[in-house]
Amino acid sequence: HGPSRKTVRRQLGLSYHKYRKELRATLASIRAIAITVDIWTKKQT
Repeated sequence: HGPSRKTVRRQLGLSYHKYRKELRATLASIRAIAITVDIWTKKQT
């Protein structure tokens, strides 16, 4: 058997908060950022 649902949930929460903190620190040190989005869609026939 693997880890319990409670254990996995807790570990995911800890990983998320650690990654979020690291990402915020990285973004805080960047002077500018560009974000693009591709909105093209393919028509299904």
